[in-house]
Amino acid sequence: MTINKNKLPEKAYRTVSLERAEINEEERSLEISFSSEAPVMRWFGPEILVHEKESVNLKRLNEVGTLLFAHGRDGNYGVVPIGGIDKAWLDKDAKTLRAKIHFDPEDDKAERIFKKVKNGDLSGVSFGYSIDFDSIEEVEAGKKSEDGRFKGPAILIKQWEPHEISIEPTPADWTIGVGRNEEFFEGGESQLTEEVKEVVEEKVVEEVEGKAVQESEPVVEEKVKEDPIQEEKSDVAELTRKEVLDIYKLARDVGCFEEKEIESFIEEGRKLEDVRKVALGRMVENRQPVGTRVEVLTDEKDKVRAAASDAFLMRTGVKLDKPAPGFEEFRSFSLLDLAKDCVERKGEKWRGMGKLQIAQRAIFGTDDFPYIMGNIANKTMMKAYEEAPSTYQVWCNIVDGSDFKDMYRNQLSQAPDLDRKYENGEYQNATFSETRETYKILTYGKKFSISREAIINDDMGALTRIPRQFGASAARKVNGLPYAILEDNDDMADGSALFVAGHGNIEGTAANKDVPSVTTLASARAYMRKQTGLGGHGALNLTPRFLIAPPDLEMVSSQLIRSGVDPSKYNNTPNIIVAGSLSLVCDASLSDSDAWYLAADPSQIDTIEVAFLDGNRAPLIESKENWDVDGIEYKVRIDVGAKSIDHRGLFKNVGTS
Repeated sequence: MTINKNKLPEKAYRTVSLERAEINEEERSLEISFSSEAPVMRWFGPEILVHEKESVNLKRLNEVGTLLFAHGRDGNYGVVPIGGIDKAWLDKDAKTLRAKIHFDPEDDKAERIFKKVKNGDLSGVSFGYSIDFDSIEEVEAGKKSEDGRFKGPAILIKQWEPHEISIEPTPADWTIGVGRNEEFFEGGESQLTEEVKEVVEEKVVEEVEGKAVQESEPVVEEKVKEDPIQEEKSDVAELTRKEVLDIYKLARDVGCFEEKEIESFIEEGRKLEDVRKVALGRMVENRQPVGTRVEVLTDEKDKVRAAASDAFLMRTGVKLDKPAPGFEEFRSFSLLDLAKDCVERKGEKWRGMGKLQIAQRAIFGTDDFPYIMGNIANKTMMKAYEEAPSTYQVWCNIVDGSDFKDMYRNQLSQAPDLDRKYENGEYQNATFSETRETYKILTYGKKFSISREAIINDDMGALTRIPRQFGASAARKVNGLPYAILEDNDDMADGSALFVAGHGNIEGTAANKDVPSVTTLASARAYMRKQTGLGGHGALNLTPRFLIAPPDLEMVSSQLIRSGVDPSKYNNTPNIIVAGSLSLVCDASLSDSDAWYLAADPSQIDTIEVAFLDGNRAPLIESKENWDVDGIEYKVRIDVGAKSIDHRGLFKNVGTS
């Protein structure tokens, strides 16, 4: 048959079972096998996704793929991700796609979904993909594909790209063609023409009656026909054609059988349950994931979404080096124009609707409009976050954390001095001291909303100004954490405060309470050089690298460290100790206008450590439609933690009294 590509369905679904044995409760993760070359019967014929390296593009899934619930269709969960995709890859030998997914442990809704998956109440996993229609190869009945791997009739999809993975609450129906209900019915309204309905219903009737075997699986049909043994005299007579097809499909999905083994199963009359047990045993032995239910969803809207997002960003004054192709189409659009366009692309008519109705329909009835609005807000926030001034990176140690559990930073004392060994004497055992600091990554965030009134009023300021402010706010929060540790004088693992006389890192006498000077810096340097390790075995000889001061002391500090002579003297006394040896860090996060600090280079000794979750060193913005505010609700969050690790690399002068 010749395919009319304009009539190809936008959605297609595939389903296998999700095994609870593959769930890692501690990591809230599981590994799945979510696609294979098993044919799926569509109204236009058997569809096969080709699983070759050059056929499937996993870049998007690995870089920006997310874990959703019901593809964002559920009104309670919306399009906010409930987790992420750690990794997706092609198993070339088994001709399958695999992925490791995880659920967000800090998201109550994600945790609820995870528990239902763990308990077996939810057993559907879906993924969305787009097709390059120019790559389709139609294989006629009885003929082979161009590479000789497939026999017709079949429709080969030779270029395709998965987008996202979703937990799916509604399993597809195997007996009527996988996911046909989901594929052609959305929002309670049929998307089929009467002509296509007749074709689909005819296929369904044939399949239920067992008459569609030749069309849906020609390879198996041919093998049954080639068997010279008559059914009444062979074990094959014990297997119906449907059972033969099911065995071949199972073998292809699991990818752990050779062709000869499959043939022997058929010849021996092995039942599907027996073959499934053999497959399960092999997968457990090879530590392979034992199954997943898979749903497929096409999405060709990315180019339009990117073009619209970039056009509106440029309209607000954001400079883009390479705007997305097609952005010119949206340059003159208002937000209401964009809402109309999204409703129209959804296949609905907006003419006759009022402005409020159009805005509401775009927000709650399309996925394009909320996505574009979220993209604009996210890029605006990120730009503000990146441009916001921050100084902590200069002198703090920055690391990555893998979860929200306690993080431990162990410290071991120096080795003691070597003792003289006398003749006939024994070597003495060395003793070491150990301590560890503990802290954890925390989540900081806020919510805000954009109303439909703002959309009607074309209030671009509300769409960009608020995210921009939150970007700057997130930058201030992260930057302020290390300075808060300095001023709050946090407790250390030894039970003492960070800056205390017993630590030898604070000037506590009236004579030394002064602004930074050659004299006070010389005293502070001496303190740091004399610091000893945990066991007290010898001086560490630390030297300060950074002078950290509030804005009130910026000028005097700058003059001091940049002058070749002592600014407090009148006879050109050389400034040999200070000049060129320190870098000034001035930050308004320091509220005490008198106190100033010294810090060693973090490569020399630990001082203050800042940790981000999974290397995400920028805030994340998420959105969902909100009926309560008649608009789109946004949530900004960042996962970060900070802790003083070693008091020896830090020094405080309390300043003037």
